Amino acid sequence: MSTTDVLPDQSHYSAPIPPAAVHGAATRHLCAGVYSDRPIRDLVIRVHNASHRRIAPSYDFDLVPVMRHAWTARLLESGGHAAIVAAVVLPCFLGRTWSAVLVGLALLACVTVHLEVRRAKKALRKAADDSSPLKRKRWLRPRAHRKPFLDHSVTGLWSRTPLRFRRYVKAGTAMAVVLIGSLTLRPSETAFAAYLLLALLTATAAIGALRQFRISRLHSDGDLRPSRMTPREEAVSEQQDHACVVYCRGDGTRRDEDEIRPFNPFGQVSPFIGAGEIIHHWNPPMTVQMLRPAEGDESRQEREYEVPPFKAHELIDHLRHTMTKLKRDADDVRLRGEVRDRIFISESDVSADRGLLDRSEAEAEINRIIDTPDHTAHHFLEVSVPAVGGELVTTVLLRVSLKGRTLSLDFAACALTRTPAEYHRIDRYAEHSTTAMILSALRAVRALPEECIRIHRLAALPILAVRALWAQRDRTLIPRLGILIGSKTAVREECAEEWGDVQLDKTMILDHMKIIEEHLLNSTRDFLESKNVDTDDYQQRATQIISASVVNIGGINEFTNSAIGLGAQANNVQPQQAAPQ
Repeated sequence: MSTTDVLPDQSHYSAPIPPAAVHGAATRHLCAGVYSDRPIRDLVIRVHNASHRRIAPSYDFDLVPVMRHAWTARLLESGGHAAIVAAVVLPCFLGRTWSAVLVGLALLACVTVHLEVRRAKKALRKAADDSSPLKRKRWLRPRAHRKPFLDHSVTGLWSRTPLRFRRYVKAGTAMAVVLIGSLTLRPSETAFAAYLLLALLTATAAIGALRQFRISRLHSDGDLRPSRMTPREEAVSEQQDHACVVYCRGDGTRRDEDEIRPFNPFGQVSPFIGAGEIIHHWNPPMTVQMLRPAEGDESRQEREYEVPPFKAHELIDHLRHTMTKLKRDADDVRLRGEVRDRIFISESDVSADRGLLDRSEAEAEINRIIDTPDHTAHHFLEVSVPAVGGELVTTVLLRVSLKGRTLSLDFAACALTRTPAEYHRIDRYAEHSTTAMILSALRAVRALPEECIRIHRLAALPILAVRALWAQRDRTLIPRLGILIGSKTAVREECAEEWGDVQLDKTMILDHMKIIEEHLLNSTRDFLESKNVDTDDYQQRATQIISASVVNIGGINEFTNSAIGLGAQANNVQPQQAAPQ
């Protein structure tokens, strides 16, 4: 045996994920996404403030800079809301009440116009998509063939005008009268209101430009992590790379058929949180009886090993070494990925004993967990292969156990798909230039009425700040009554595309999965042969798995002209067509 085939030092059973010194595309896109996707931004902040729950594993992305950018985006949004409030409240403190009234009326008018335009667009889309042919014909009818809407008299014009439009004409006329009277009677306060509105527009544009500047920096910065991290960010960095994963169990409630996922062998909640959609699973697990090679007329019972010729952790060591060698190939054919040990334990099982949450203790307990089939914690050898800068991640997990004179192999594969296309805006042409900053400022001014509607979000900022201060301490290490610490949310999973919409990416993910699967099976066969274990049954089952033509990935499989069961026959007779007349 050559020196390159020597097994690595077995004292290091769990190699942590390397620090993301130079972040990939997935991290950059998530950092950019929190500026434009408000629900994801709020989700990231909630995860940051939930220090009583463990952070889900991060696969080829770093959650720390995403959290920092989410807070930056939230502060920029709150700055715009504070500018709106100041434009209305500041004149009252300066004794210019009429200026505050004018600013409020102007903002109210902008909000009203915004709501009406949005309502009109929605009505037009609904009319265009209406299933009624008569309504669709009416909306799509050429202008020359439409029924005349106006007559020649002014009275007829006003009477045939819609009631809502007449109401807005009256309101606009009243506002014009108020403005003209204000310019005539109180010109100084009217000018002050105009200055306030101009300052508000300037502040809004500046916030939009600053937001685009922060996004543009993501395109050029190498290390996105802050130079000085808060205690909460340090805890997140440690937990997202931890070997022990604490998962949540289902709540036990019955659900309708529409709420049940089409393919999830582990129930409503997957224990592999953060790894993405489960796309393949050996159900039931593959089992191989521990037999000596056949010699003469010995029965299978006589050939059984009463004591297995190896420990389960020895097979894991062999597989870990085999999969690690795939990373040492040439750059053009190298399978870029990480091989690590994962320990999955339920939040109810870790409620009293938090020993596995210590990294050194978890690494020391890995062998005992692997060799104990009925242990409350479950060990999986994890192989994750990223692609396209972490936008696609294929994760394969294999569990090995020895019990009942039988080797059991449990295999599962998960996939993380791409982030939304809007997050990739920083990669488009000239999206990190000065022109992009100017356009972002103009878009912020255009969105000012919409931000006026969301001004109530400013009141939630002090509450979020207090919770952020409370979250600076890691509260998962000490047991507390009634507090469960399982990871409930994975930010990367919430941003991933649906598995049915990934197009050609599905082929790449399944390709990586089959490559890893075949290497694991072949390496296991070589190990069994080296331990003098008969591999005839194993080879037969492995061949069926590798050459399987149907892979259950959650879709609908249709079987036609098939016969299943003893003595079944397929009837391939086509119905006779009627003879042409």
